[in-house]
Amino acid sequence: MTISMYTASVPVFQHMLRNLSHILDKGEAHAAARKIDPAVLLQSRLYPDMLPLTRQVLIACDAAKNGVARISGVEAPKFEDNEASFPELKARIQKTIDYLQSVPAIFHHVRIDEARNNAFAGKSLQQSLRQQPRRFASRTLSFGHLLRPMLAGLELPFRSLAEIC
Repeated sequence: MTISMYTASVPVFQHMLRNLSHILDKGEAHAAARKIDPAVLLQSRLYPDMLPLTRQVLIACDAAKNGVARISGVEAPKFEDNEASFPELKARIQKTIDYLQSVPAIFHHVRIDEARNNAFAGKSLQQSLRQQPRRFASRTLSFGHLLRPMLAGLELPFRSLAEIC
């Protein structure tokens, strides 16, 4: 059975981004309930060498947006990275979801076993499209599921992502 790259990627990315938005809702509610400045949570890190939550959300959005653009062969829209509050981050997530829903119709017919030559980090990569969602976007988007304990003020049972990845 063959499936399209759209089926293999866009619904998964949309689901993960919606989950991330709900996690941000929980963080915002937690900050309000505990009378914590939201900026404190938004600048928190899971581990000292990691980027703050705000930047992680932007990276997750960019991973989905750029991953779909790379697969569909179109230029990804440029978003400014100036979000600094829970509502702004949620708007960025929604803007990314809206972009994912607007991908060209031809993308729906790109098959998962096709190969494509993509430029990434200044290098040209020839690879099967099957690798694209797993290699570039899914790992970054999955990070959002680790944010929930942090936003709820819980201790994590590990010291860094390196211990679980």
